[in-house]
Amino acid sequence: MAAQNSGNSEVGNPPVNFISIEKDEGLDADVPHDEIKSEENVNDTPPVNDDRDSPPDEPSTSSNETPKLSKSIRLKGYFGLCLLSIINFYAALVSQRGIRNSKPPTDSQRNYAMASSVISAVICFLVTIMHFDRFTRFSKGWKKFFKANSLGELCLIIFLCIWWTVATWINTTIDGAAGEGKNQWNLYFSTWLCLGSSVWIAEQWRTAAGQNSAFAFLTGAAPPRISSWIEVLLTGFLTMIFSWYTRGHIDESHPMIAQQMNSSPAQWIILIVMSTVSLSVALGFLLSAIFGENMVPKDCETITEGVLLLAMTLCWIPIVAVTTTPGGVTTLIGNLYFSVWATTFSVVRTFFIWIRDWRSSIHRCTETQILEYERSKRAAMRQPPAKTEIAQVNNKKEDHNVENDMVVSIEGD
Repeated sequence: MAAQNSGNSEVGNPPVNFISIEKDEGLDADVPHDEIKSEENVNDTPPVNDDRDSPPDEPSTSSNETPKLSKSIRLKGYFGLCLLSIINFYAALVSQRGIRNSKPPTDSQRNYAMASSVISAVICFLVTIMHFDRFTRFSKGWKKFFKANSLGELCLIIFLCIWWTVATWINTTIDGAAGEGKNQWNLYFSTWLCLGSSVWIAEQWRTAAGQNSAFAFLTGAAPPRISSWIEVLLTGFLTMIFSWYTRGHIDESHPMIAQQMNSSPAQWIILIVMSTVSLSVALGFLLSAIFGENMVPKDCETITEGVLLLAMTLCWIPIVAVTTTPGGVTTLIGNLYFSVWATTFSVVRTFFIWIRDWRSSIHRCTETQILEYERSKRAAMRQPPAKTEIAQVNNKKEDHNVENDMVVSIEGD
């Protein structure tokens, strides 16, 4: 019996724990390896590779990895600002030569222009080197400092914006190194471009931090009339400031500047008054659009806006034609010259946008009336006739039958 049992164990069915024994001993001659794997993974869930957060065309990176600073879009702004600062420095350096019929800048004006450009160029050059640093012990620190939504980089950008705002005011106003009558065009335009580059870097920082871009808001997100009123507000404010400042700082010692800008005192008054009016009207309509919902009837507000825009357009076109031509107070090209043109363009653009929106509203109103008429007509055709109409038809039929009976009776007689 023992031999038989042993024979049955060898020939017959395997024991219950045969699979576990074979698995432990690494023997898979009697049981297929695929079946063992299938029994082992019955309750195992397959690993899920969820790459929904990463773009399909870019390799997914772990959360610990940081993007390379050399691929930062803000690096373009720092590098461009460095080059513009160098151009600004050279323009300030050679501005001592002066140009015919113009007054050269003083030593203090030229020294300030060179100092502001040198400091900006050095800062931006060092920032550019930090973006390409991969070998020093500070490379990890640069990545933390210039990462998205970094407070340290934000402070640096704010410093550059304030720095070039002050430098632009000092260099490009009438008593600056590139003001009216100096004819230092390279210094003038490079200063404004440096300020624009600083603002552009700030916009890119906001975009990288996940914040809304002001430029995108003005060009696409905001309604066209709102963005155009913001332009009128900004350009009107600049024209008013430049008019006040230029009128009070005319260099009487230079005969050409004094002759050009003192040619017509009435033009100064008109410029100051119209820029103030444009600024006030733009501010009023912006506040009405933000806080004045349902406070004023829409039709009344639209008509008032159109009348004011028409009046402002009819005023600014003659102003820009008179003041910027020979004999005008803004003939000398500078901040006031460009701000007057910018204000005129903004007002005319806003008026054209208002005309387009007004025509669109008339078209929508006409389409709505046509649709209501068609809807009423179809509803009337589907309704059954009214009871009064049915009664009138029955009365007509009875009258007709009575007449026929009378005719038949007369013919019978």
